[in-house]
Amino acid sequence: MVNSEDLNILYNSKDPLDILKFYSYFETRDDLVDWMKNRPDGKATLFEVEGDQDIVVVIPTVDYNGDYAKACREEIFNGLQMVFVQSGGREDQYFNFGRNANRGIKRAMEFDPEWIVIANDDLYRIDDVSVLTRNLSK
Repeated sequence: MVNSEDLNILYNSKDPLDILKFYSYFETRDDLVDWMKNRPDGKATLFEVEGDQDIVVVIPTVDYNGDYAKACREEIFNGLQMVFVQSGGREDQYFNFGRNANRGIKRAMEFDPEWIVIANDDLYRIDDVSVLTRNLSK
């Protein structure tokens, strides 16, 4: 069996063959989930963007200053309260979307919003944010 650090390297690889190797080490879905649960936590940093607090958008990200997160701030969710949870990246390889989403939700709850939206940072804008707010208000 490969050690957890070697699995983490495969998990973070950009090579599709490494990703396939990673998944081949787990006999069941539960084995994979257990590995994820036992992975070390990455250092998480919260960044907030002020906006309408009726809808708070939580966005786990590897790079708050990157192009994807910037597009979320300036185009996709502009005008809404946003909580970015950054971990992973060059200095810290332990990005975990689920844990970061939970961290962001905990912070978002402090605003007492009507809605909390969880989003990836690699989105493409199709509609104006008003479409989201209008549909959530129905």
